[in-house]
Amino acid sequence: MPYFESDSISINADDYLVECTTREINEVIDWLREEGEIPLVSTGDQEPEWINADWRESLLKLMHKKHLLTVEEENLILKISGRLV
Repeated sequence: MPYFESDSISINADDYLVECTTREINEVIDWLREEGEIPLVSTGDQEPEWINADWRESLLKLMHKKHLLTVEEENLILKISGRLV
């Protein structure tokens, strides 16, 4: 994360986030979700019956914890999803 040091300075959120990498921004988003500040992503539609709880939970983990994946893991997931199109 970007480093700012001061006892009495106010930092604009945009100025801070512009200095963050995509991975760091994803960490901020995860933290906001965990703190209940923003809701988990929902399509609003009923899920098909074939999506069981384990499958759904696994997909949500991949979606919300992407920043924890290695480059190789991300590439593997992209390769699999690209093959299915």
